[in-house]
Amino acid sequence: MDPENLCRILRPISPTTNCQFLKAFSQYWPPACLCRQTLLVFSGPNCGHLCWGEGYLHLLLPESHIYTQAFPQVPMKLQMVVILMVVLVVMVTGHLSENEDRTCVYEVLSQEDALFCKGNLNVIYPEIGKIGCIYVPQCNNFRQKIGSWGKPSIKYSQAHEDKKYVLIMVDPDAPSRNYPRNRYWRHWLVANISGHSLKTGNINGHELTGYQPPSPPPQTGFHRYQFSLFEQPEKGKVITLTSKEKAKRGSWSISDFIKHFHLGTPVATSQFLTQNYQDL
Repeated sequence: MDPENLCRILRPISPTTNCQFLKAFSQYWPPACLCRQTLLVFSGPNCGHLCWGEGYLHLLLPESHIYTQAFPQVPMKLQMVVILMVVLVVMVTGHLSENEDRTCVYEVLSQEDALFCKGNLNVIYPEIGKIGCIYVPQCNNFRQKIGSWGKPSIKYSQAHEDKKYVLIMVDPDAPSRNYPRNRYWRHWLVANISGHSLKTGNINGHELTGYQPPSPPPQTGFHRYQFSLFEQPEKGKVITLTSKEKAKRGSWSISDFIKHFHLGTPVATSQFLTQNYQDL
């Protein structure tokens, strides 16, 4: 079954129902490799992803467990049983709110852009859910809404409670990916984040640059919004911005900042892409 048809069948499942179904069924699906080169994705704020790639059906649960079934090696009758089970779940318990778009598809990034996402850093917006390594969907006015939402929850389950962290959010495509003369645009900068707050998703730290939501200008194409999390040196310099850096967000040298405060390599990174909501 091609990915378009698979997603068309599964798309109407509400996130909660989908999670319940996957958790109940996952015991029959052995752990396997990570889903790569995915074409289409079903997802929800309370669930993981269902995606198709390299001839395999992958079930990615919220706890980061990954279950994979090699459909081409499974008899056609068994494939149909699985599809029928999913459809039955939709008919019996699946439902959508009146305002929710049934054609909503969460599309993952290209293989090149997906390489940026490492280390299980979760960026979570209330209506969309986890937004790492996907395009912001066009449905439900998400591309317009994200420009007015407050800061997302940032969750990193591997954080050490006795350590501090630094979070950086930038747009490297200002004003556009083809002509990034204002790279990097600093959207958010937080230091002294406690490891405990990263585990819960409600980060607690010193905000050096207040959160500015994604706002790509019209006709500039898709912008990458990148999140990088660093361990903060225990005995390093006090992390701050210069008066020149505070004066503007654009044309910020993130590499100089990382080097000056000896932040090293990020422990986790994530990004999503979106464009102006008026662009097609």
